[in-house]
Amino acid sequence: MTSRSDADVFGFRRSDIYDFLESCGLKLSRPVDAQSAQESAAVPRQEADSSASAHPDSARANFSAITAAKRAQFISYREAMQKLREFTGDKLQEIAVGLKSHGIHEKCLAYLAGPEQAVRRVTGSEDVAALLDETIENGGIIPAWVGPDDQADPDRCGWFRGDLITTLRLSDLPCPDSLGNTDAPFAPELPDWVGPYIGRHEISLGHAAAILAEIRPSPQYSYNNLELNQIAPWRAALKDAYKNGEINSSTTRYRVDREDGELALSHAGIRAWCARRGHKWPIPELNTQPAIDGGPIPASDRMPVADVALAERLRAAEAEIDRLRNIEAESVELRRRLDTAIASLADANARLAELDASDSGPADVRSLRDEIVRLKEFVPPRPEFLIPIVVAVQKQFWAGWDESKPRPKAAEEIQPWISANFPQIADSNALVQAVEKVACPFNRNPSAKRLP
Repeated sequence: MTSRSDADVFGFRRSDIYDFLESCGLKLSRPVDAQSAQESAAVPRQEADSSASAHPDSARANFSAITAAKRAQFISYREAMQKLREFTGDKLQEIAVGLKSHGIHEKCLAYLAGPEQAVRRVTGSEDVAALLDETIENGGIIPAWVGPDDQADPDRCGWFRGDLITTLRLSDLPCPDSLGNTDAPFAPELPDWVGPYIGRHEISLGHAAAILAEIRPSPQYSYNNLELNQIAPWRAALKDAYKNGEINSSTTRYRVDREDGELALSHAGIRAWCARRGHKWPIPELNTQPAIDGGPIPASDRMPVADVALAERLRAAEAEIDRLRNIEAESVELRRRLDTAIASLADANARLAELDASDSGPADVRSLRDEIVRLKEFVPPRPEFLIPIVVAVQKQFWAGWDESKPRPKAAEEIQPWISANFPQIADSNALVQAVEKVACPFNRNPSAKRLP
């Protein structure tokens, strides 16, 4: 570490400092020699002030103005693409194809370097080429990977503004005057895949995790290892939020035949959870001011955004209530059947006792005893805990099944259904698997397959 005394020893050559500052546009009074430098240091304050007034350029110059002037020489990839789109009306993909095919990604490149965002010349074209490829593929202006641990930022990669304008004109490409304007700010461009998610009432857990990781959701969950590593923490966070009741599911069942086969979460719940946790949810709110017959809805008739979110939560709550009512109805029906069987068994036992005390023939006794045995098959001795769940699983998956149909898959269909519909055992994989195996009408013992 440089000591305090070292700071007095090391420094810059005075003339080099003046040369550098003047090259940046900061004009200072340069002493002729060391003697004059000492004399200038001894000038009273009032004389220094009068000297500054004699040099108005140096009085007005400051570092912030110089920095702003340097920054104005730079135009980011985002600003250039959005201004070209506004001017031409073309899609971003078409503009990216045109720029890359004319080699604009290889000319007059610049970059905002470091925390100070200093404008630096770039010799390699990998960053802008990657941004163009990302726009061509996904239709948006978003960061692009150029290496395992390196992303090209559309706000820090770009061109020297004046050189880009000259290059576009020499190439006979569209070149709006707005490219020379440095005043207009630009908001981040949303990728094209965001559109289908706007206004969705539910989004699968897997897709939501990819969106939070700023990765295009894949219906087949086909991501590379780097993307999987980015998605994994968000999957874990969303699962934790669902299990602890922070995010509701409008269906509370696994959709094996839709999207990525994962739990469908309430979109409003995801948005509210992100707001509470300070996470960025990139899907914008649904536009609640559509046009009808070419005219806008009056302001008094528009539904506030807060009411739209509340309506989504109410719909999710109603769906959850319906699901619980269905489970309750099934439990009541199962209990009614068990009570009927128990009552029939009690009646048969009573009649058997009467026959034993009478002289009725053995045929009637055998008939009643057979009826008792048959009824006992439907009445478990202790119909509590897992038994009703086993019966419900058989009714759901096996009651109408025959050999002409594919067998339901245990891990992908039956077990998720059990976890979603019977939360009292959802936290125990062992119990869920046990119920599924007991309900299965087939012998799945591997050794049984080897028997002759």
